[in-house]
Amino acid sequence: YTNYFRLQNPKDKSVSTKIITSIYFLEWDWILLYSAELNEFLTGLKRMLWITILIFVVSLVVGVTIAVFFSGIFSKGIRNAVSLVEQVGTGNLSLNIPVKDSGTNELGRIIKAIAGMSSNLQSFVKELQNNAVKLKDASQDLSAVSTQIASNAQETTAQSNTVASATEEATANISGIS
Repeated sequence: YTNYFRLQNPKDKSVSTKIITSIYFLEWDWILLYSAELNEFLTGLKRMLWITILIFVVSLVVGVTIAVFFSGIFSKGIRNAVSLVEQVGTGNLSLNIPVKDSGTNELGRIIKAIAGMSSNLQSFVKELQNNAVKLKDASQDLSAVSTQIASNAQETTAQSNTVASATEEATANISGIS
């Protein structure tokens, strides 16, 4: 049970508020009473409030500092991964991506996947370049064969014309003899 009451000091006529608390102590069948000036009682509570506020502020500063630190670490890795993807996107496939230092977390796995993609694209581009060279060589060979066929066709046409002419002459000679 807790109660507040106001007392007037008979000497200086000032009024103060007091708090009285009672607790029943069962083992001895006693009632214990405690009274104090309200300001005296609240001084401890005010100190506890300030300590609590101080602990909250320190915890907040430490928490924000830790969050900023870790977000910097993670955002640096993400910025590196984005930079790698942008370079691969612009056609720079000769990247030196340090896969062994990328770690085993999700970000490390992304960097390893980018390195694998870059390597696969590099192999694909080399194979495509080799096939383009082979296609160019085959095209040149085909062009040479086409030129040869065209030349042979012209020669065959010329020979056919000669045979036709000779046949006409022979026919005219045979017609003249008969």
